This record gives sequence, C-alpha cells and structure tokens, in this order.
Amino acid sequence: MQLWTEIFDPEELSAFARKSLMEKESQEAKGSLAAFLPDETVDDTSVRFYRTDNGLPEAATYRAWDAESSIGGSDNVERVTIDLPPVSRKERIGELDSILAASNSGELAQKKSILKVIERVTRAVSDRVELARASLIQTGRIQINDLGFKVNADMGRRAGNSKTVANLWSDAAAATPLQDIEAWVTDYIAVNGVPPENAIISRTAMAALKRSEEVRSALVGTLATPSIVTDSMVISILQEAGLRNIQTYDRRLNVGGTTRHFVDQDSVLLLPAAGTSELGRTVWGRTAEATAPEYAISEAPGILAATLKQDDPYGIWGRANAVVLPILENPDASMVAKVL
Repeated sequence: MQLWTEIFDPEELSAFARKSLMEKESQEAKGSLAAFLPDETVDDTSVRFYRTDNGLPEAATYRAWDAESSIGGSDNVERVTIDLPPVSRKERIGELDSILAASNSGELAQKKSILKVIERVTRAVSDRVELARASLIQTGRIQINDLGFKVNADMGRRAGNSKTVANLWSDAAAATPLQDIEAWVTDYIAVNGVPPENAIISRTAMAALKRSEEVRSALVGTLATPSIVTDSMVISILQEAGLRNIQTYDRRLNVGGTTRHFVDQDSVLLLPAAGTSELGRTVWGRTAEATAPEYAISEAPGILAATLKQDDPYGIWGRANAVVLPILENPDASMVAKVL
C-alpha cells in the first residue's frame, strides 16, 4: 500500500488524531487512568527514567556554621531503560463506499468518511493504551501478549501493596470493608508518608458495599435505618474511613470480539493525586513514519495517522500508529486490594 494524500495529508490527520486522543483521555470525558499516568512525548523510541521509592525521604540536618552539609540521596533508586513498543490499527474504506462517497457529495463526503475512520482507529489505539495502564496499575507489571509481541516486566512494587481482604465484600454479613479500608490507608501512609488521594472502585464492588451490614450499621449512626442505600451515602462513609476522593470506574472495551472491563471488578485501587506524574507516566515516542520525508510531520513524537491506497481490490485505508508505553516511576504509590 502507498501513502495517499489526495484528501488529507498525514500532518492534518495526525493533528486530528492527537486532538481526538486528548479529548478522549480528558477527565471531562468518561474518565481515564491517564489522570494518574499522564501523557508525555519523547523524541525517541525508548524511555529512560529513575525508578524510586519516594515514600519517606530522609530529613535534612541542621549543621554548625562552616560545617559540611549532610549528604542526601537514596539507596532505592534504579535507572531503567525500556524500548517503546508500537501499537496500531487500520480500517478499510472499500470500493463501494468510495464510489458512493464520490457520487453523492464528492470530496465533502469522502472527508467525513475518512475522518470517521481515523477517529475509530485512534480510539482503538487509545483503548489499548488505557488497558495497558489498567494492567500496570493493578499488577505492578508491564504485561503484553499481542500478535506475537510478549512482555512481562516487573516494575518493582512491594508485595505488601497487593492486598486480599480476609472476608470478601460479597459476604454482606461477614465482610468488614470499613476496617479493611482503614488498614489499607494506614499501610499506605507507612509506605508513602501521606494517605492516598484517590480510590477507584467498580460498580460491582459499590453494590456489595451497599449490602454490607457494617456499612449499613455505620449509616444508622447518622440516619434512621436506611431502606435504600445510595452511592453518595456509601461514599460519605468511605471518606470517614480514610478514602478522600472516590471514583467509580466501569469502562469496557472490545478485545477480539469479547467485551471486558479495563479494571477488574473485584479490585479497589488506591492512588496518589490525579493530574501529576507522582505514580508514573504514559510515554509516547517517535514512530518510523514520523521522520519519513513523504509524511512531512512537524512534531514527530505522538500518535500518527494517515491514509493509504490499495489497488487490488481498490480501497483506501485509514491507519493510526504510535509507539507508547505506560511506566511506573514510583510503583509503591499505588495499592490494589482484591475485595470480591
């Protein structure tokens, strides 16, 4: 297939794809884990960073006049280099669609058809990256097994940051979710020096909390015995237990024709402040096409989009391509608990 630029050039389509990606991942949209692993571009095909334990830094010391300063540093800093893998998607605009577009409204119809395809393939890339973020936060590992490309790399999160409750929250009578949460927050503070700023919980786990006898008993202290327990009522109790900002996350995607959740329904995630790189980043690098003269891309790093022409059978393809990977620079700033 050859690059096809009769309607749009790669610079125009890449700008459209990048805007579409930014809108999809914004906190004003459905919500994205990019809030905790924010996007960053590098003009490279690999990322180098220092993986560290930023929990409780050693305090400085007073000194006598003319005395030497104490020396700071950390024994728990590791320099890491990771190659950024490619992720891409393409979709064909077939012979008949091309004929109908040309015969109805000419170039305007073709433009709309192409932009719809580019939006879909960009979303496909965005969803796969979001799935990589979710997997990384939940497991503390980079785990990819797509089309023969396999990665299984431990990012160094302490084993104690992966919890399993003694009594699953699905057991309304025996579960002690408020005690569980208080214990997690205490442990998080011991490791990081501050409590978690955010908690992500599934709709399934929220439903279990509404049935929990411990939660309903706690509500009795503020209200008459509730016949209906709402999300806001549960959230207020969870905040009293130590969770500051609580977000229900129930996004799904299609993987090989099967619908699945990004975040496991049986888990609760404890995370640092949103909109910061305290936990890590999502690094977007430079694709091979970005430096090709015929593509003429002014800003090489980031997602790239273009149209390609196929002669037999005739058709136009819309394609989005990126080299991208989420990373954990401070893995202990995340904590995951299995509750169901």
